[in-house]
Amino acid sequence: MKKQLCFQKKSWIDIGLGVLSLLMIVGFAFWNLRTQDQKQRTQFIDQTENIAQAIDSETLLQLSGMPSDQSSPYYQHLKQQLMSTLQIFPNVRRIFLIGQKEDSSTFVFIDSETPGSSDESLPGDTYKEFATTEIQPIFEGKSKSYGPRKDKWGEWITIFTPIRDSNTGEVIGAIGMDVDVGNWLTQILPPVSFPILVFVIFIMLTLGTIYVFRYRQRNLETHRKHFYTRYALVICTGLLGVCLTVLFVWNARHTDRLNRQEYFDRLAGVHEEDFASSMANIDTISLESIKQFYYGSDFVTREEFSKFTKHLLKDPFIAAWAWLPEVYNQQFMITDSEAHQESLSTFKIWKWDESGKQITTTPKFAAFPILYISPSNSEDKSLGYDLSSDNQKHDLLHFSMETGITTATNSFAFNLDGIETDVIFVFKPISLKDNPSGQVGVTAAIIQTNRILESVLRKSIQL
Repeated sequence: MKKQLCFQKKSWIDIGLGVLSLLMIVGFAFWNLRTQDQKQRTQFIDQTENIAQAIDSETLLQLSGMPSDQSSPYYQHLKQQLMSTLQIFPNVRRIFLIGQKEDSSTFVFIDSETPGSSDESLPGDTYKEFATTEIQPIFEGKSKSYGPRKDKWGEWITIFTPIRDSNTGEVIGAIGMDVDVGNWLTQILPPVSFPILVFVIFIMLTLGTIYVFRYRQRNLETHRKHFYTRYALVICTGLLGVCLTVLFVWNARHTDRLNRQEYFDRLAGVHEEDFASSMANIDTISLESIKQFYYGSDFVTREEFSKFTKHLLKDPFIAAWAWLPEVYNQQFMITDSEAHQESLSTFKIWKWDESGKQITTTPKFAAFPILYISPSNSEDKSLGYDLSSDNQKHDLLHFSMETGITTATNSFAFNLDGIETDVIFVFKPISLKDNPSGQVGVTAAIIQTNRILESVLRKSIQL
């Protein structure tokens, strides 16, 4: 009877140990999966917040969320921006901007779908993917992720980040991003499968060690006759030590990778903020001061332009400053005459043809030739070049003149000071409405991209 009770007691202990081990394995696996899930979502949120920072709140405020927005240059500008941004992220299906009405219902401002496609959401369309109550926290200023969820296009996680008015800090909309996650579990499982496997082996070895210990207690004599039962505890203890060592090493390396990533993100954040601040200063301080200089003069000469911009060349990012007048066909001869009065005897308005040769341009719309450039020794090859002869720059220049918004080109090769280098042009418009009795065109900051890299490298070394 005592043996039977003892047997029943040991059976319950074995069952309890098995259940406890199973719960530990499931708990450890769930904790690792949840940690990896949060890590992935945080990365997606960081991406969306970076995209949100590039959305100009003043441009978004010009939209009404009505179908008539489609004819607005502000809508076209943001549409092109979202479509271009989408190409940077191959795992993102769609980027969109949404707003909230007074009754708390949500609507679409604009999305990254190709204009005219069946999947495009038009301005003012009701946003139906999530209930208003679900995404209300976004309009209260919080970034959040939702999903995974399935639809006819696949399986997605949707990330939302609020967009604030740069002047008041008020939430004026939100940017959403549909991220393709396929089978979400298969994406987050590989990084955590190894520690889970090692932990399972550790638990099994622990149970095996307990079983061997109990077996040796029941068989004090016979266990010494066989090598495995004789040294089983030593073997199991050694294997347990190996498992613990592997887990600790993996955890140390994993923590080290996370720390490195965190340090890199912090370091990149410092450079990002520094670059964003420098770019903002170029617009709000340097270009704005040149714009005000034009407002205060009936006519700015080449010499005056060079003298005024000389101190602005101290900015480490700036390679040159330029003035591009808005010139129509009937003004070509006038512009040539003005250039010749400035001792620019070889001046002509030109563009590159398909064979790479300079030809005189006769555009249907306004041209934007480089008339002044500072420092003056940078003008030999670029003077008279009509930047609007390139389609992308044409759209940017005309958008700037129409809306008054500062715009910037992508990086492109440009002959500067006799050397072809990669540059970015930042345009600040001066329209007829702004300056009815003075010169009309755009002031431009020419940023040399390798100077940006040099500045980042120099500050990284300092840090």
